[in-house]
Amino acid sequence: MVGLAHFNKSASPDPLNLITGSRAFSAVARAVLAVARDEESDDGACVISQAKNNLGRLDLPSLGYRIESAVIPTDDGPAEVGRLVMMGETERTVRDILAETGIPRHARSATRLPRGCATT
Repeated sequence: MVGLAHFNKSASPDPLNLITGSRAFSAVARAVLAVARDEESDDGACVISQAKNNLGRLDLPSLGYRIESAVIPTDDGPAEVGRLVMMGETERTVRDILAETGIPRHARSATRLPRGCATT
């Protein structure tokens, strides 16, 4: 089973503490992957890191990727879509990115953190 959860607006660098809803969502999962946009990247890169895995290896590297526009032909004409481009291993982790993008508690209600990489 695969689930999708979004990060809340707290300033924690721990992806497991940022999952919206109960902490039980991350506690019951056997493996958790976290994704964050690398705001320091010049090419709009994102990072995917293993945040939890209690059934497999714990030393997996983080991977960089970006989403590029692509046009594909359809019966109704060309359609613009997003194309996932894997860029390979990266030294940056989601935890590193979250630690850098934390904001003070008093500013959270008015600020949306740029953490997700689901949109282009």
